[in-house]
Amino acid sequence: MDEQVQPLLDLVEQRGADVPAAAGVRASVAAELPTLRALHDEAGLPAGNPHEGMLMPGLISADEVARAAALPVANLAARASADLREFVTHRADLARGEVAGGHEERTRALARQVLSS
Repeated sequence: MDEQVQPLLDLVEQRGADVPAAAGVRASVAAELPTLRALHDEAGLPAGNPHEGMLMPGLISADEVARAAALPVANLAARASADLREFVTHRADLARGEVAGGHEERTRALARQVLSS
């Protein structure tokens, strides 16, 4: 999810859209990604994104970014705000599940970090 939200954040920045949540989401994602990638590699998971092409709540697809890019800036701001709200909501749901039922302490610590951000 964190990797797939970045193109939307880049678009918002490039177009100068007024999306107050964008800076906070960008900072959170930047802080989390190195740990997520390290945990992924240590677990020996495949390099590809297992969620690519899936329509999951909060997951920002390339098609959604392309549609947002075609919007006027004011509409882009509204669309991006809604997409980021869904992203943050689903990300928090996943983190709560990991805190409650996860087994790997570093992953649970990262989930707690997500919830605090």
